[in-house]
Amino acid sequence: MDADDTLWGGILGEDGVEGIKVDPINYPGVAYWRFQEQLKAAKASGLILALVSKNNDEDVVEVFTKLRMPLSLDDFAIRRVNWSTKSENISSIAESLNLGLDSIVFIDDNPFEIEQVRHASPVIDCYQFPASAPENGLSLLRSVAHLGAWKLTSEDVAKTKLYAQEVKRQEAQSQAQTLEEYLKSLELRLEYGINRKSELIRISQLTNKTNQFNLTTRRYSELDIDNLMREHKVYDFRIIDRYGDMGIVGICILKDRHIDTFLMSCRALGREVEATMLKIICDTNADKTLTAEYIKSAKNQMVESFYIKNGFWLESEMDLVKRFHLDSGPTPLFAIPILEVD
Repeated sequence: MDADDTLWGGILGEDGVEGIKVDPINYPGVAYWRFQEQLKAAKASGLILALVSKNNDEDVVEVFTKLRMPLSLDDFAIRRVNWSTKSENISSIAESLNLGLDSIVFIDDNPFEIEQVRHASPVIDCYQFPASAPENGLSLLRSVAHLGAWKLTSEDVAKTKLYAQEVKRQEAQSQAQTLEEYLKSLELRLEYGINRKSELIRISQLTNKTNQFNLTTRRYSELDIDNLMREHKVYDFRIIDRYGDMGIVGICILKDRHIDTFLMSCRALGREVEATMLKIICDTNADKTLTAEYIKSAKNQMVESFYIKNGFWLESEMDLVKRFHLDSGPTPLFAIPILEVD
């Protein structure tokens, strides 16, 4: 979201810190105060807040330092406060956080900025905050589709912290000379569990939300996952590095000898851990001849050659489905400490 006339009333560059309006009692500041409270609640429900403002960054920092408001700078996973176009800054944020532009909602009071973003990225959901009658903005979030979560996981609650850690990883990557140097600097660890009922909600959530790194994009409810755990093997994978615990970011569902589902959250991309995840599946089922498949969707073309690159051979191809057999199996680029957990 924007800052001026969206998070507070007034223009920071013109009115100064003392002149902007955000207040728990007096109008119009109370409308912005309550809007910030709504955004704080949205963050608590697992949404990510990001700040995009045409301002001097030090001036915006001063507002959060000097004024008492429901939101603090720590509530924002990332901010882009500069004089670049809003669309450029939003694209930069999406790239830094490994998010698709179609998962972004943009809120700004200025119709010019709204149209600029819509024109540059039509998939971004844009909403205008009514600065001339800010009390009407208090119903804005209710009009945004899919902005809530039915059930919260530990990953949802900690999502802002997780994405703030991702920004630090991106900074470390920009300073590294090579990808291998960067990955080694992360001090990665991988934990996995099998048929853990305690992670049932998160596992179902990932099957329904993950689109890009998802070999089959099959969607499973919590009841489905519970039934699969009774009859088959459901693996969950957690990544931990020097910056923190990323939570459960990978899932594999193994039906007898067949890999029914293999997916990884987009926020775990770029760490070269997917080969290690697949190796765990192969190693823990070494007495079986594994098969797998890729089902093409609108968004998962990035993983079309995943099994071929990781030691499987193509058995058949028909329409949108490719079927594979295990051959030599995956060979990860470098060793990652692995721990099975209950």
